[in-house]
Amino acid sequence: MKRQMKIARSSLVVPSFLEQSISSAGNFLVFYMLARFLGPSHFGIFSAIWVGIMFFLALGSAWVSTALSSVRVPRDREAAFAGVCLGRLLRVLGLTAVLLPVVLVVSVSEINSRPSSLLVSVALGITTLINEFVRRYMARRGLPGLSAVMGTVRYGTSGTLVILTYLFGILSFHAALACLCFGDCAGILTVAWFIKTRDLNQRVAKDAKLAVSINALARPVLVHNLITAVAGVVTAGLARHWIDNAAYGAYAAIMSLCGVFAVFVQLVDIHYSSNLIRRMGGPPPSTRQHNVLLAAALIAATILFFCRHWIVGELLLPQYAAYALLLPILGCNAMVIVLKQIGIAELRVQGYNQIYYVHGLIRVAGMILLPLVILFPKAIESVAVLNLLVAMAQLLAVRGMLIKTRSDKKATIPRSSLQADAPICREAA
Repeated sequence: MKRQMKIARSSLVVPSFLEQSISSAGNFLVFYMLARFLGPSHFGIFSAIWVGIMFFLALGSAWVSTALSSVRVPRDREAAFAGVCLGRLLRVLGLTAVLLPVVLVVSVSEINSRPSSLLVSVALGITTLINEFVRRYMARRGLPGLSAVMGTVRYGTSGTLVILTYLFGILSFHAALACLCFGDCAGILTVAWFIKTRDLNQRVAKDAKLAVSINALARPVLVHNLITAVAGVVTAGLARHWIDNAAYGAYAAIMSLCGVFAVFVQLVDIHYSSNLIRRMGGPPPSTRQHNVLLAAALIAATILFFCRHWIVGELLLPQYAAYALLLPILGCNAMVIVLKQIGIAELRVQGYNQIYYVHGLIRVAGMILLPLVILFPKAIESVAVLNLLVAMAQLLAVRGMLIKTRSDKKATIPRSSLQADAPICREAA
């Protein structure tokens, strides 16, 4: 029986790993190529536009995608639940179509002289939101393999178009936006036939009880995501206008280079989330696992520090070499996020969503300090250090809440129950 449970769990987790690997790795490779081909100045403009799009993706992620990933409903309510989520998606798409042009016109002055770039940016924002919704919906239906096909087509098309435009000498930030938009459309069309035959084409539903359960989960995530997105927009605006557009382009490019850790973040999240959900919240990842990851992070940070000039100069462009010090700082930041994500996965499954409010307050404190940090020498490096300190403070908050929740759980569970459950936990692990 236990062996059958392991096989069933693997049949779901392995395709999910494959889908997430394709999505995260494809995103990393496409942005890496853009950083290398565009150069600091054009990539700085592209990144500022992408940060504006990410603001609305954060809204959609909290208001729609989180519910698709986490809210459980009876099987006979799934169609109504899909309708509720679809209605939320349509509202987010409407907000994106109306407000994204305003955000971009205010934050990216270069786009004002090219109305076509503004239209392509809005189209990219809408297609990105639809892709994320379809991806989460198929994962909920237990079809991560089909989602992996969509991701392969999506990033394969975008990457191919980026390479072709570069070879023909027409690659710019405008062309890069168009390449990503065409890739998104290709990914959506790949699975459009399937979506049409399933229950997502139900009428947009209004269900008060489902809305209440979704809102209880979505509100803290929404607060955290929107504060993080606002921080990204503010950082892009201040860095580009108070420091230098090329410096912000280097910051974004090296952050994209560290995006290889984002692949690991997503895999860690899906691994721990899936295991914790199937174990009904226990057992948590051991302290030994946390310490091993922390030691690996310190070793990787040391390697990045001593090899920073070679890595930045060879993997990107010589123009980025002047900002090589960003590599170990942003690399450490990415690895701290990995450690933080493990704890968040455990807290989220157990229903301790207050951590999102705590993280939001820490991020607000970082935003308040940002204008002062920009005045320091080596301003862009100081911005990276500030973001690292914010991530470390968030990690400490996660660890503190984990210690509290685990001690509370031990205090409420009888010793005999813990001893009886121990062999089952070891078998599941």
